[in-house]
Amino acid sequence: MKNIFMKTRLLVGSGVVLVIAITLVLYWFLPVSFTIYAQPDKGNLRPADTISTATPLEQCIDGTFAAVNSLDILLGTYNRQNTNMNHFEIFTFENGQKKVLFKEDFSSAKVEDNDYFAFIFPPMDIAGKFCFLLTSSDAGNTNGITLWLNSQSEPVLKLTSTMPLHEAVKKMGMENRFHLPQIAVVALCLLYLASNIAMVILLLALYAKKTAIPKPAHPSRAGKKRI
Repeated sequence: MKNIFMKTRLLVGSGVVLVIAITLVLYWFLPVSFTIYAQPDKGNLRPADTISTATPLEQCIDGTFAAVNSLDILLGTYNRQNTNMNHFEIFTFENGQKKVLFKEDFSSAKVEDNDYFAFIFPPMDIAGKFCFLLTSSDAGNTNGITLWLNSQSEPVLKLTSTMPLHEAVKKMGMENRFHLPQIAVVALCLLYLASNIAMVILLLALYAKKTAIPKPAHPSRAGKKRI
């Protein structure tokens, strides 16, 4: 009985140490996506004109953006399969001159109707104005995509930054709605992460126990047949 108790304590202690170790590693190194700016889908949405050189989407957002690496825009296809080419670019202004930071050409065939389309680019630190352009030189009335506008006539979009989990937690601590202390936000995130890891380990252990093949009885302990 004592040996069983000691083995149980050892297993529990090893499991706790494993959970803590995995939690800390993920806390410092796990990359997570964090929305740092959004123009929400408030009110009744309406489609804009077809994106073209005559009616491009061009906007600048004021702010300071650290490690921004994705811009998601809510687009529409008019419920058809379009094939025209589109041009996207990110730019800023330095001394009054336009400076293109990223550009990409893509086919409208990749766009899903009434869904966010993600433009992913290398992480950028931008202060002042974050500007972007979406246009098409060969779009037409029956071949082209559009964007959705909210009740403020703004395109529905979001800027995302990918950062290590501990940096995202710090940012959540600065912006939390409940005005919790930074240490409380960190503790809650660590507790949530640890509970999920512990649950996964427990489920894996239960599955391994359920599917384990029973060991055959030792010959010395096998019962002898009576004649």
